[in-house]
Amino acid sequence: MKTIKSPYLGLQRIEAKDPHVQLFQFRNVLNAHRDRLIHRVVRDLPRYLYCRFEATASRPDLDNLSEKLLALTRENVDLDKYGSIVDHFQRRSAVELTNPIFFEEIDSFIDRNLTPDPSPRRRGGS
Repeated sequence: MKTIKSPYLGLQRIEAKDPHVQLFQFRNVLNAHRDRLIHRVVRDLPRYLYCRFEATASRPDLDNLSEKLLALTRENVDLDKYGSIVDHFQRRSAVELTNPIFFEEIDSFIDRNLTPDPSPRRRGGS
């Protein structure tokens, strides 16, 4: 049995013996954890953009970005992006999920999908 501790999901147990089934179930836990984070970001997206990216966005851009983020919750996490956690999971019986690796994916996704803003408030502007 393997145990995953998540600040958003609590204690999750994976009782499957087959490593492939364990990995499938672990991915489901990663999906659920990431989804909770995404929903929290979407709930206050303007503040998140300002605090994390020093960016502002128009209402249509916010709506578009929110839709794209919510669409991400319907996709499985790419286990290659979470390699360190997956390796830890495969070697140990207990794993504690922390948010930084999830925010790396979320922030990268936002950065790729944020409509470029020519104003100096956008990160990298002058």
